[in-house]
Formats: sequence, structure tokens, C-alpha cells
Amino acid sequence: MTEQQALEEAKRRWGESGAVRERPATLYKGRAGPGRLARYRFVVGNGRLGSACTIVGQGHSWAEAFEDARPTFAGSPAT
Repeated sequence: MTEQQALEEAKRRWGESGAVRERPATLYKGRAGPGRLARYRFVVGNGRLGSACTIVGQGHSWAEAFEDARPTFAGSPAT
């Protein structure tokens, strides 16, 4: 799934507030991959994908992030 396809899916699920974000792959202390506690690279949800989101999902792929999408509670960190 491309980022554009993921955005279309987010908008289908959550309307115009649907949003996606792909964090860049980064080097961690010279290693090619992130550490085991690294944040997930793909994030989907509604709103600006911050504290105002009421639905958020994260994963190692777009599909995994959509499978993880769940409601968040007011005041809890979304990402």
C-alpha cells in the first residue's frame, strides 16, 4: 500500500479528518534498523495524529497500522 492509498483508506474510514504519517527510517547508533523499542514507522488516525485524535493506529506497515486503529481516551497520548 502506498502513502496515497493509505490516505484514501483513512478518509474512507474517518471522513475528511483521516490522516496518515510515515516516519522516516533512521539510523540508530550506526545500525541500519531501529532498536527494539523504536516507535512504529506507520501511523494512521483521524485529526492531526496528535493529542486531538480520537482514533489512532501504529504498525510496521500501513496494513498493520489500520489493523491496530482503536479509540483513544481524552488526555491520553495518541502517539
